[in-house]
Order: sequence, then structure tokens, then C-alpha cells
Amino acid sequence: MSRWSVVDLVQESTRAHGVHDSVPETTRRLDCLVKSVTRSEFYSALTVGVRPEVVIKLTLAEDYENERQADFEGTRYEVLRTYGTDDGGIELILERADGR
Repeated sequence: MSRWSVVDLVQESTRAHGVHDSVPETTRRLDCLVKSVTRSEFYSALTVGVRPEVVIKLTLAEDYENERQADFEGTRYEVLRTYGTDDGGIELILERADGR
């Protein structure tokens, strides 16, 4: 089952920072198709110590600019892996950033 939603892709600045400086980040809001992690994907990932929770699909692969984090429905996620799709889109496999 899938549904449409929005995701904020998060890009940290690549500028050099001092020890006590916070790392500024920028976000881009994009429409996405939300999909479930498949059972086989979930259990395979657990064997290597990661817990994928959600898959989001962007319609155009070029919309993804190698962001490593995403804010989705009030939760911060890490991008575990990406897959190009046959229709020119891209799927992002996400895991909670807090490791829960």
C-alpha cells in the first residue's frame, strides 16, 4: 500500500566550522510516494544492524541531491540506501536517526 505525502530532505553545510559552531542545514520540501519496507528487506537489513522503517519515492531521480537526512511526518531519518527505479524515479530507504 502506498500514499502521497511530502518530505523535507536535509543538507548539512559543507563549510568548515569551529568546534563550538553549529552546523547549518538547508531543507527542500518535495512530494513523495510513501511505501512500506518489504518483509524481506526488513529482515535482511536487521542482519547487518540497521532498521529500515519507511521507503519514499521521488518521481524524478534528479530531485535527489545526495542528502543524508530527511524529516518526514515529524521524525528525523537517515537515508540508508537509494535505488533508481525503471520509470526515472528514485526510492530512499529511511531509518530513524535516533536509532529507536
